[in-house]
Amino acid sequence: MHNLLPELLALDEIPKITLQIPGSSDLKTRSLTVRHMLEKTSRRLAALEVQPATCEIAVERARSLAEDPGLATVRSGTAAVYVAHDFAKAVLWPAMLPERVEVGIEFHLSDAVELLDRSHCYLLTLSRGTAGLFRADAMSLESVELPDVPASFAEATEHLDVERQSQVHQARAGGRGGSSAVHHGIGVGEGRDVEELRNYLRAIDLGVRTAVAGDPGPIALVGSDEMPTEFRDVTHLDKLVDEVSRVNPEGLGNNDLRRLADEVLRSARTKEAMVARQHIADLAAAGKGSYDLGEVLAAAGEGKVDTLLLGSNRATASGPEGRRLNRAVVASLRHRSRVLVDEDLSESLVAASYRY
Repeated sequence: MHNLLPELLALDEIPKITLQIPGSSDLKTRSLTVRHMLEKTSRRLAALEVQPATCEIAVERARSLAEDPGLATVRSGTAAVYVAHDFAKAVLWPAMLPERVEVGIEFHLSDAVELLDRSHCYLLTLSRGTAGLFRADAMSLESVELPDVPASFAEATEHLDVERQSQVHQARAGGRGGSSAVHHGIGVGEGRDVEELRNYLRAIDLGVRTAVAGDPGPIALVGSDEMPTEFRDVTHLDKLVDEVSRVNPEGLGNNDLRRLADEVLRSARTKEAMVARQHIADLAAAGKGSYDLGEVLAAAGEGKVDTLLLGSNRATASGPEGRRLNRAVVASLRHRSRVLVDEDLSESLVAASYRY
């Protein structure tokens, strides 16, 4: 979707059609929903005095995308359809967005702001059986190779197997039996084992630092028992988040990792929005920021918005107010402004700081 966004923002043709169709396990109900949405689209195009032939072509393009089996059969997420003149694209958003039909001068993108966010994080999974690094943003979760890291703690210490064997030597007995065997135990001492574990974790730390190579994304640890604590003691990474997921990563699937990554991203966005909200409060009194939607929309259109916050009541905005909110979002995105959702901004739809 990040590749599609520039196309949506650059398109000049109007009117623009946006359909948001939440996933459903009931195909009959979904089919009925799509039919009603297309009928509404036709009426809105007619109200804008679009030629009947042009209207028919646009609606048919929207229908073809909305009824594509790849989108129609999904049970979760939201199928979004974007049509304007010769342009027709669809995407499956990995979140349940509001059901929506919009026909206007801009595609409707304000519901998907968090999914458009390019910020990312890393998950580092730690166990004696394996170690893994995953890069996640709002739309994807990908494994990152750690080629120089041992596959497991056992592999990292396999060269010590001889030392770990039962250690015995001959000693002279005090009685008539001659010599006897003295047994020193199996394996190595507890302190030695801890140091070997730390050496294994040091190898992981070096591999991760090489893989991220100065990338500013935060890194969250996922691991049970002593692994995260021991890793913190040896690591040279300076981007570890405070929160640790205390679970055994060997039993986690992609959906579990996706959920953990979403929690890290959500926490980072919340902190970023809080700092931005406080900054806007300081600037607004000096006329360098605003909470008024009309003022923010005008500034966004001129490329003057630096940071735009969307309040917790954004989802309830409809009609002209909802369209103005969306135009402020699209204009801000078009001018490369930072756009964030702020669930703690409840007294206004928007807040913005300006570029001066």
